[in-house]
Amino acid sequence: MKYSDARKLHIGYGIFLGVLTALVGLLTLLGVTDLYASGETFTAQAVGERMRALIVPACVWFVAALGGVILASFTQEERPLRTPSDAYTLVSRLRRRIPAGEGEEFEKEQRNLRRADFVRLAVRCICALFCALAAVMCAVYLFDASHFPAEDLNAEVIAMLRNVFPWVGAALAVCVGASVFESLYARRTLASVKRLIVLGRGHAQKEPCAFMRRKERVEAFLGAKWTVFTIRIALIALGVLFIGLGVANGGAADVLHKAVNICLECIGVG
Repeated sequence: MKYSDARKLHIGYGIFLGVLTALVGLLTLLGVTDLYASGETFTAQAVGERMRALIVPACVWFVAALGGVILASFTQEERPLRTPSDAYTLVSRLRRRIPAGEGEEFEKEQRNLRRADFVRLAVRCICALFCALAAVMCAVYLFDASHFPAEDLNAEVIAMLRNVFPWVGAALAVCVGASVFESLYARRTLASVKRLIVLGRGHAQKEPCAFMRRKERVEAFLGAKWTVFTIRIALIALGVLFIGLGVANGGAADVLHKAVNICLECIGVG
């Protein structure tokens, strides 16, 4: 299938799935509105009766979403080659064209390129370490049962936000900063790569190192259609498994009961 045909098919199926999603949402709103207009109390039984009517539309939506995953996995085509707007992507492509040159100026540019690689790796490591630290600090607070004595829910939630959100926000800021830095630094690296290509003109193409060959093989494996399809299906199956376990353990009933209590006690509906 051509890229243009695959793109049209994806757009058409996306519109269909979007309309189906809106329809299921509309049916849910109609069920809630009907319950509210009937004057009945928002009990678990009353809500359950309305929600049971949505089982068929929800199953149809789930099958359609699964079909979209399968369709996207088996109709992937290579995009037409374009000049990437991202400097880092352009650097990655041009590095494969660097020949095995020689000379003092060529070696100098090689050192600049290796220095840029080291700086980029250092920034990524710092970002990863900070995110790991933020995750550990959040986990230390969240997994400490003494912070949630179930006495004052509002105070406990506010305390959780005060202790967790700063770490989450800081980690997000560090990731955004690292991404911006890498994009800006790639523009400087781009000049060195282009200079190396010019200086090495006329020499044989440099053979990629063992690390780069392994990296290309891994990228090719992860980008294969069957790999993408398997990962997507595995994630969907894992989600369905967890949902099934939650329903089997009575988690769905607990959530429905709490939702009803929120409507009755907090919001005052019914």
